[in-house]
Amino acid sequence: MALELIGKLIQVNQEVAGKSARGDWKKRDMIVETIEQFPKKVCISCFGDKADQVANYQPGTELRIAFNLESREFNSKWYSDIKAWKIDISNGASSNNSSNNNNNYNQAAPSYSNQSAPSAAMPAASNGNDDLPF
Repeated sequence: MALELIGKLIQVNQEVAGKSARGDWKKRDMIVETIEQFPKKVCISCFGDKADQVANYQPGTELRIAFNLESREFNSKWYSDIKAWKIDISNGASSNNSSNNNNNYNQAAPSYSNQSAPSAAMPAASNGNDDLPF
């Protein structure tokens, strides 16, 4: 499963390295805050060359991250991993100025109309004398 997000880099953790049967490995986690009306913080793991690349970014940098999402089971518990496979500096797909305070609370809320609701969602009134406002 390949996904993508744009977010502001919050923190870059220390590199973790080790040896496995397949050879040496290194990993670095980064914390990214999504840029949307209700921002969420996400921990994303970077392996190999990506671990070195992430170390060069400063907190506050807006990044576009392509990642794989996967889960695995261990001792009847499930664990999820988010692994970056491509990291670029965002081209400004969302504004990142100080007047925004990094929140987009001025976005227009979606408008809903009773005419667009499916007929199954609204049961028909039996006698037409109900006290509903619509």
